[in-house]
Amino acid sequence: MSTAYDILFIIKPNIGKEKIQENCEKMKSWITKNGGEIVTYNEIGMKDLAQELKKFTQGYYVNIEFNADNTLCEIINQNIRVTEDIFRHLIVLKDSIDMKGFELKEVSR
Repeated sequence: MSTAYDILFIIKPNIGKEKIQENCEKMKSWITKNGGEIVTYNEIGMKDLAQELKKFTQGYYVNIEFNADNTLCEIINQNIRVTEDIFRHLIVLKDSIDMKGFELKEVSR
């Protein structure tokens, strides 16, 4: 049975545009090659971090909403652990996000 998930990951800012795109494509292929379906893909771009993490003050943010079974989350976690360029990530179950009372606004870049 397929479940809706949302992943936000942050890529190191100092690796160049080509490596950033390579890591984005790698994440998409991990999802699709393991039986997942990408619903939305959003490259948020370079943003300042709230605090310094691993000596970085900025990171390249990417958000993907996808449908998959729960084994795919473990596959993604394992792959991210050996990927040096992705230094933070968070996977949440979409059902656990309560959007009631929130107003979505478009963010200008």
